[in-house]
Amino acid sequence: MKRKQNRFTIEFSIPAYWTPEQALAVFDVVNDLSDKIWDHYGNKILDLTHRSGLLSAAG
Repeated sequence: MKRKQNRFTIEFSIPAYWTPEQALAVFDVVNDLSDKIWDHYGNKILDLTHRSGLLSAAG
């Protein structure tokens, strides 16, 4: 059975053949990208998640 896809996610597979060095390089890029996205959109993301009930008001 196929899972219902969340509109905020994109599913993809991670290769099982990466070396630890390759995995770390990808991790670093994704982490840097996440930081850049948060720096630019953080407040808007929080706003959206609160309005759509994805986070509790106390959280």
